[in-house]
Amino acid sequence: MVPQVMRIMKNSVVLLLFLAAALVGCSNPAIAHYNAGVEHSEEGRWEEAIAEYDEAIRLAPQDADAYYNRGIAYDNLGDYQRAIEDYDEAIRLDPEDALAFHNRGYAYDNLGEHRRAIEDYDEAIRLNPQDSDAYYNRGIAYFDLGEYQRAIDDYGEAIRLNPQASEAYGNRGIAYAGLGEHQRAMEDYDEVLRLDPQAKAYFNRGIAYDDLGEYQRAIEDYDEAIRLNPQYTDAYFNRAIAYYDLGEYQRAIEEYDEAIRLNPKDSDAFLNRGIALGELSAYQRAIKDYDEAIRLDPQYAGAYAIRALSYTHLGRDLEAQQDAERAIDLGFDRGILEAAIEEAKRER
Repeated sequence: MVPQVMRIMKNSVVLLLFLAAALVGCSNPAIAHYNAGVEHSEEGRWEEAIAEYDEAIRLAPQDADAYYNRGIAYDNLGDYQRAIEDYDEAIRLDPEDALAFHNRGYAYDNLGEHRRAIEDYDEAIRLNPQDSDAYYNRGIAYFDLGEYQRAIDDYGEAIRLNPQASEAYGNRGIAYAGLGEHQRAMEDYDEVLRLDPQAKAYFNRGIAYDDLGEYQRAIEDYDEAIRLNPQYTDAYFNRAIAYYDLGEYQRAIEEYDEAIRLNPKDSDAFLNRGIALGELSAYQRAIKDYDEAIRLDPQYAGAYAIRALSYTHLGRDLEAQQDAERAIDLGFDRGILEAAIEEAKRER
């Protein structure tokens, strides 16, 4: 499982009209609806907030803040396209609103439109060069595009502006790992744990130790991630991989058992548990796991390929051939698979 990142949305609604209304006794109906929207937003009642902002906009269609706040509500409901439409209107009415550019970038990012997100973060930064969150989110967009060095640069600027930004250290560590700079990644993860020790940070540092071949230290970090979050499926999965890499196949199987208990739809966990069972020559049990991996993902070429090897070890060559052909049809390398099957035949 890969390291984990989180974007930041500017989730604070604009309160200026709320304060003004207190002075005039809410005599303006548009302001009254706007204020009701703010109250609903602060309580996380997003649908109710939208209904109030709708009415505020109907009565005062030039109010940029109402569009901005409604955009936040749509963002929180995961309706990113409608959020973008509201931020568009907020920006049309107030082209100097850095927050609207920032949040529109956030919405584009969540739709996978990373280049458009970067353009909006650029503008947010131009309007407010001290906005550490804009650098942070632009870093994520660059990372998602595979531009790890530019991501690192942005995370560095976010950290300069906010030295307590533990998430920026964590994401920079992930970007360093993407460049193969595992030691620098480790240093960033260490800083995350100093600032805010949490399960995700231990998990990410465990991956860095894995990448360095330090499997026992990786296991210790996964242990801590699981202690902090006993439902952390990915930590069990990765701890299983570390045990496997140490040759502790039974321990690996036990970890996959827990990962599967927590997420019984994870085809990779079934596949990997089957591989560990195969290392113990428990081929029939392994086949059952490959069967389940294929049931969950019928296009899983690797599962067909590895099941072919288990059938070969059991002398069930016809079934092995059928699985091999299916794996190759799905894109598995023919030469590699045929060589592996011949090796399995020699071993039985």
